[in-house]
Amino acid sequence: MGPPADIAIIVPYDSPIKTPDDMRGKVTGVASTGSVTEWVVFELAQQKGWPMGDMKTVGLGGTQAAVAAIRAKQVEAVVADIAVGRFLEQQKSGRVLVPCSGYIKDFIMHANYASTKAMTEQPEAVHAFCAGWFEAIDLMQRDKAQAVRIATPIMKFDAEIVGAAYDIVVTKMSRTGRFDPKGLATLARSYVEMKTLPTAPDMSKFYTEKFLPKV
Repeated sequence: MGPPADIAIIVPYDSPIKTPDDMRGKVTGVASTGSVTEWVVFELAQQKGWPMGDMKTVGLGGTQAAVAAIRAKQVEAVVADIAVGRFLEQQKSGRVLVPCSGYIKDFIMHANYASTKAMTEQPEAVHAFCAGWFEAIDLMQRDKAQAVRIATPIMKFDAEIVGAAYDIVVTKMSRTGRFDPKGLATLARSYVEMKTLPTAPDMSKFYTEKFLPKV
């Protein structure tokens, strides 16, 4: 998946923050320092032309901590799973301000990984896994009702929330698995901005498309 559709900026239900323009200077809970959940906050600032120092973040850990922080109003916003935001909306304790894919279009949010050992010694298994993956994506995108029915007990949200998340997330899942050059460039830039790497890496060294179905 390219755009970060599965995460969103979530604010308390009665927050005065109404649009992303209101996020300047706000304290936002993220999973951890240097994580993608923190980067999306800084990317919002960059797109708005705000100084990075205006964005204040605090590492909260997992989903439960983010939910607790929003309910207790310990932070002014959190970056968390879009389904969590819909769940909080039902309870009138939080609301989705914006899915992060609403302002980040070019990115690589998720990818499938295989060990070098598996790719070398069992290439047929890797090919088969990829083929099965894209069959599943095809089914999900063709049959929303079945996808929601299967996902609901796994996600532990009611079907309405899972359906809302489906509309935002599943529709953006790649049908080909090809790596978009613009998304890779953004990802490379993010490593420098988050001080993970001193310079943007050559992303071509870190992925392969040779196991993907022919197009």
